[in-house]
Amino acid sequence: MTQRLLAILVFLATSWQAFTQSSLEDYSHLVVPKQFEFTKGKDAFRLNTLTRYRLRQMGFNAVWEEELPDTATRCDVAYVDAESSGGFINTKVNILVRDCNNMTVYYSHTGTSKEKVYEVAYREAFEEALESFMMIEEETANVVSVVEIEEKINEASKADVDVETEVEVESTESEMPKKSADSKERYTSGAYQITKMDNTYILYKDDVKIGSLTAMSQKDMFLINSSEVTGVARKTDQGFEAEVQLAGQEQLSIMKFETYDAN
Repeated sequence: MTQRLLAILVFLATSWQAFTQSSLEDYSHLVVPKQFEFTKGKDAFRLNTLTRYRLRQMGFNAVWEEELPDTATRCDVAYVDAESSGGFINTKVNILVRDCNNMTVYYSHTGTSKEKVYEVAYREAFEEALESFMMIEEETANVVSVVEIEEKINEASKADVDVETEVEVESTESEMPKKSADSKERYTSGAYQITKMDNTYILYKDDVKIGSLTAMSQKDMFLINSSEVTGVARKTDQGFEAEVQLAGQEQLSIMKFETYDAN
């Protein structure tokens, strides 16, 4: 009886996940507001920019409302919102998506932070809540049949010894260069530079320090904090790709920082 009940619960959970995935994929765009109701001011703490950027990184067509094409009808799109709760001990955030009838079609898991500084706390909580959307994309991309799984297991078993040997050799060869390269990392984008110093990425403009990059919980993702540039950056093999807002400009810009070549 217990096994039967467990099977039913697993089926219901899987069905709900599949429904959620197809629902989000059915919408042409996810509209991110310029301000959430619980925040004070437009794009407070850059939370709206962070939400839009992260959703786009995960494959969703997230846009500001003014970016919607004229061909998109109201019910072709879904609307992103966020709720905040918690108290003095921690900050809690949930991100939800509603359809044109104001029905909730997706509700994230709760992102939490115990940071005392509001800006840092909300950014950490948002980042954790946004990971729910990443899980949807990963689960959708990694759906395979039972037969495929068995085939992969059999193939892995046959090549087990060879794989272990190759991994050991490759890891030994690849670890050393990284350590020596860390202290020399430098990337440029026009007048701006990012340099790694003591395991911290520093942002410069014309060789003058203007800010730094703060690591997020998501691997290779950073918040840009400076007097002239704010936004989110992703570490790539070539350098950094960032979606930022420059001081005095309303529109977001894409900046690509590539490896600095002294020659």
